[in-house]
This record gives sequence, C-alpha cells and structure tokens, in this order.
Amino acid sequence: MNINQVREALTRRPFRAFRLRTADDYEYEVRHPEFMALAQDGRSVFVSKENGAFEILDLLLVSSLIFHAPNGDSHPPPPGGRNGKRKKK
Repeated sequence: MNINQVREALTRRPFRAFRLRTADDYEYEVRHPEFMALAQDGRSVFVSKENGAFEILDLLLVSSLIFHAPNGDSHPPPPGGRNGKRKKK
C-alpha cells in the first residue's frame, strides 16, 4: 500500500468510510476523514480510535483498504468497534 492510495481514500468527496487491513489481519476503521492523519514522511498513518487513543501504522504493513458500501451497510464492525483487533476467521 502506498501513501497516494491512502490519501485518495481519505480525501475522496463524498467521503466513504473504509478499513485498513494489515498483513497480520488486524483492521482499523476510518469512519470520518478527521479520524486519520498522514505522516509527513509518507510512510506512516495515525488512526484515531473511538476511545480517544490512536494507532500509528507503517504503510508497508497495510495490505488493503476495504470500503463500506455507499449506503454504509457493508461489513459494519460489531458493537464496540474492532479497531486494532484481529479479524475473526
């Protein structure tokens, strides 16, 4: 994954919520563009969690972006969210 792909998803108008999936199957929800920031070096992203904490992710470890359906129904996280948790198989 490169910074341009993430920047495009983040600046898309109208914004469409998405998840970042890492190589070890953790997923990070980005429900609003203000919940994520890009590092100036272009290698890292900061993802805010609902509880006010945040994660710093190396983009080399992000394997895919998963977009919600335009109506918002596609694969919603379980109650309480799952940011930073391993995807169940």
